[in-house]
Amino acid sequence: MLHWPTGRVPRGFCSWSLLAVTVAACAGCGGTDSRQPTGGDSVVLVRLRIQNQLGEAPTRIEVREDGATEVTNVDTWVSSGEPLGWFGTTLSGARLRALKAAVDRAAHAGLKEQYGYPQGSWPWEGPWLYWIDLPSEGGSRTVEFPGRTDAMPEALRPLCAEEDGLLIRHLREAMRRPTSAVVLALRLGKSSYTVSEPLDARLVVRAVGTEPVAFASVRCREVVAGGLGLIGRTATHREVIREGFAFGGRPFEPRLPALTEAARADLDHVLILEPEQEYVPPFPRSTVILTHPVHHRLGAVVTVEARYDLDALSEALSAPLISGTMWDWAEIDVHRP
Repeated sequence: MLHWPTGRVPRGFCSWSLLAVTVAACAGCGGTDSRQPTGGDSVVLVRLRIQNQLGEAPTRIEVREDGATEVTNVDTWVSSGEPLGWFGTTLSGARLRALKAAVDRAAHAGLKEQYGYPQGSWPWEGPWLYWIDLPSEGGSRTVEFPGRTDAMPEALRPLCAEEDGLLIRHLREAMRRPTSAVVLALRLGKSSYTVSEPLDARLVVRAVGTEPVAFASVRCREVVAGGLGLIGRTATHREVIREGFAFGGRPFEPRLPALTEAARADLDHVLILEPEQEYVPPFPRSTVILTHPVHHRLGAVVTVEARYDLDALSEALSAPLISGTMWDWAEIDVHRP
């Protein structure tokens, strides 16, 4: 089995659009590496990075020769109930041997560096590009290919097929084992309201991993930028609730590699959440009044983006810092008296 020394794959900066109240995210952005809270000393066996419509590589799985696995899911957005952060598990026994054999076959399959979708087809749903780092005589080589099984190279299907690929199955399992991660919950005091009644809603960020995680508070002004938002629609999909606010400084600048004095002072406003600890961000707007009927769902969004390098911030905080966008939805019915 060929292998290469431990190392990081350079990735681009991701800038999230705080459109109005951070209700939308910027399409076509890149991702960034960040401090990994798990890992071993063995060399990397295989690494897979997945692009969806909102980021270069928002999800990455890295499996080492000894089976230790790290998953990074930051600088992306997650939907209702999905955690954002870092995950870890270990693959062993027959399954690890099968993965090594599949990686070895793919590494010797003479793959090109890039594969596209067949002419006339387009991936309308789900992740649409994968990058896999395979071992080679020179250290490693990256192959870019479609994330749809019928379009990816045959040699990579045992690893990356949508339903039964060894690496994809392991990715899904690892994502159920958060190490340092958070989830967002929109909690309503009740689900039925009348028009002109104040909305009883809380946005709750909860640490769900086994290790502490760093998360920005709305008091941060220098190291991160972000925002909170609520959105509701009528039966005809017209927006009638769109409340929120942004905090922090300059979210659209590239991440600075070294912390300034102002940034180090602002670290005091970053929260270190212990496992299962909750943070309820204050919503410093006047009480949200429901002015129109709303049916089906009310949405909440929390966005955090680091202005400085995530590795530098995480090292200074002694805990990995979350960056990304989280959504949650709650059933609601707003009717006229």
